[in-house]
Amino acid sequence: DERTTRVDGGMSIFDLREELDVELPEGDYETIAGFVLEQLGHIPREGETVAVDGYRITVSEVKGVKIESVVIRKL
Repeated sequence: DERTTRVDGGMSIFDLREELDVELPEGDYETIAGFVLEQLGHIPREGETVAVDGYRITVSEVKGVKIESVVIRKL
């Protein structure tokens, strides 16, 4: 559906903003994976979610300690 997008965990916050018009709060991170890590405070398991500013971000793939991909849904 048009409100849901899967992105690579390494996607930069800048690219997320430019390409998908997703605005996240400023912080000490450069990628969507970094944002999720900062919000959760731990290495997430697949399926964990973060809700922020009208978006739900769900961790869709984790390998070891790396968030490979997330699904972003506009609420």
